[in-house]
Amino acid sequence: MSSVQSSANLQEAQEGDQLASAAVTVDDTLLKSLLWMCGHYGIAKSERALVAGLPSGAFISPAQSVVALANVGLSAALVERRLSEVSPYLLPVILMRADHGGCILLGMAEDCCDESGQQQPQYVVVLPEMGAQSVILSHAELEALYAGFTLLVKPIGKVDERV
Repeated sequence: MSSVQSSANLQEAQEGDQLASAAVTVDDTLLKSLLWMCGHYGIAKSERALVAGLPSGAFISPAQSVVALANVGLSAALVERRLSEVSPYLLPVILMRADHGGCILLGMAEDCCDESGQQQPQYVVVLPEMGAQSVILSHAELEALYAGFTLLVKPIGKVDERV
């Protein structure tokens, strides 16, 4: 076998390995939600930097999320809330999903009517697995995703020592 053939075979094998690893990659939507929140508050961090020093696992946990956000200068608290109890003054917030991930609630959209003619609220949400673009979900759709817990996030205040 010539060196050209063996290098071509090696390249094909490497590309096959890359495709195989790409096919099994699963997004940690909670981690991606944390990254979105950091970007929203002007904190540029990578996934690696955000989880540095935390115990490693398949996915970041809600408790680890609070620590990771504190490490970058954001205060966070995990609270149990119904969707209707999330104050618009606290937005954006991270909603914990029933599938152990997260998504960002940005606000409410105009209500719409369901099949029976009843007014139903709609929500503007960022689903991290779909990118940074917001989508509109009906109340029923978001309720099906939502685990009942919300991560409230805000910047940690800094004291200015100037007189």
